[in-house]
Amino acid sequence: MYNILGTSNIPEIAKHCKQNAKFENYIKSIIEKCFDGNKISSAAEREVFFMKVHACRIDPAVSGDAIKALNMFGSNVSDSDLNAFFQDCLMNLIGEFFKARRNLEKKLCENSHSSVSDQDNKILFYIAGYIIRALEKKYYRLHDKHLREKQIENIKGLINNSSEKTFTDKFTSMYEKKQRGGLKKPCDNFFLLVREFETVIRKGENVHELSQMESKEKVLESFMEGHYREKLFPSAAEEEEQETCTDQLIEDILHLFLTVRGHAKAKSIVNKVKKEQKNENRAKTSSSLRGTLKCISNK
Repeated sequence: MYNILGTSNIPEIAKHCKQNAKFENYIKSIIEKCFDGNKISSAAEREVFFMKVHACRIDPAVSGDAIKALNMFGSNVSDSDLNAFFQDCLMNLIGEFFKARRNLEKKLCENSHSSVSDQDNKILFYIAGYIIRALEKKYYRLHDKHLREKQIENIKGLINNSSEKTFTDKFTSMYEKKQRGGLKKPCDNFFLLVREFETVIRKGENVHELSQMESKEKVLESFMEGHYREKLFPSAAEEEEQETCTDQLIEDILHLFLTVRGHAKAKSIVNKVKKEQKNENRAKTSSSLRGTLKCISNK
């Protein structure tokens, strides 16, 4: 590839670098410095990471040390060739890391989703449709015309208007049963985003004790949340205004999801308590004459 526009020393440098432990350790230290505890889960964290990478790439001291670590070819290889190899090597390694990280997270995500039953998926699909409709109502009431149009356009990207069959079709029964013309059918990636919310929350050690703020933080730190966000809003990484709108939209989606989930959980707990009280009352011995005679006859 490097020889398309003329001869290049980079393939030769790469061949000799296979056994260059000094350069290997140096570039490893650069990557570790760029990460520095960063989980790269959110768009903001990834932006910080790439800012550090860029700072390293343009730092003459960093490039100089890389050239020294690579300088084992004598005068036949120029410093510019060695620096070009260092720059390519650094970016390719980071690209491979992100690819491996995404594949690992997808695998872990698939394993986690196995704990979500088909019935749960049907409920989550319905909730996703409800969220879209609720957000439409909210954003149509915005006074800022530009922001209103921007968010309504973003909402349209969450809706599935296609007649093509997808894997989510088997989860539509509850959505179709409760559909009264107001619900919107979510696209696959939006359903997967909502399911990721549920999966992340379930991973919590004391899931029932987490506050809404703690749950939000936990979800927004998820690597796959960032993955589905980029799938749904690809231009957010390129436009600052779009990124701001997307951040607000994700916050609103998550708030609605946690509210619906919280109400459902509260209702479940109330029903459980009522059932336990009912069973407890049945077990109590009546103090009336009829109750006493009934107990004697049952012995």
